[in-house]
Amino acid sequence: MGAVMIIEAISYPLRLAISLDAKQPTISFWAMREFFLNLGRAVTLGISWIFFMKELYWPVFVLFAGIALVYPLLIQKKLKGIS
Repeated sequence: MGAVMIIEAISYPLRLAISLDAKQPTISFWAMREFFLNLGRAVTLGISWIFFMKELYWPVFVLFAGIALVYPLLIQKKLKGIS
């Protein structure tokens, strides 16, 4: 359970939705949204796992720091596009 909580915490920005805009959300919209969120999470965690297996820790921290720093900019841009 501890490992699941750690993975959930480090991938939290990847799971948040930025896709709620003026579109009419349908079941296919939600299905594709979840697919791409999970795909992004799997790719990011896969890349992190590869770096950890090669004992290259800094690229993993830089990757997640970059995601954490870029995320507010993406939200701000998305919110400007909605208004």
